[in-house]
Amino acid sequence: RRSHSIDVRDYLPNNTLTTAWSTVRVPIAALKTDAWDLCNVEQMGFAPDPKSRHIWIDEVHAREEDTPPFEVVGGVSH
Repeated sequence: RRSHSIDVRDYLPNNTLTTAWSTVRVPIAALKTDAWDLCNVEQMGFAPDPKSRHIWIDEVHAREEDTPPFEVVGGVSH
């Protein structure tokens, strides 16, 4: 099964990917589909950057819906 795909820029300030470290919060609801509520995720994937930049991800947290949203902390190097 697959979740919805998102563009991380939609969750960044000014919708811009920069070289600055950023905290990105993506609601779990943005990833759910009608067929899959994400109750049993075993793997996460990240698509390659079209500009071949390196994206560093330090921490990923998934939380219940009544707590703060999914969070990715990372940065980008050009």
